[in-house]
Amino acid sequence: MLHAAFTLWLACAAADTTTTYHALQASPLVQEANPVLAPLRDHPAWLTAALAGENAAVGTIIWRRVRPHHPRVAVALYLGLAAFDGWLAGHNLHTAQAR
Repeated sequence: MLHAAFTLWLACAAADTTTTYHALQASPLVQEANPVLAPLRDHPAWLTAALAGENAAVGTIIWRRVRPHHPRVAVALYLGLAAFDGWLAGHNLHTAQAR
């Protein structure tokens, strides 16, 4: 179950990254709400790297610190992150199409 939750989160995180870039390129009216990522709007490689770094940090912390002692908590965290990233991906698509 742990590996399935981890893989699902990775897929949702990739979808969030892809749709964030798509939404920012689809309309000049769309703005990045994260103040750390906002300056990277016109730099797709840096935006992708920043999002990947953020996901790598979160995933590594859960995998190395939480999983060894609390595997069920790690599954719950990965599933929660997958749900949130999946929602963000849907929101990004909706925002890109609405503008």
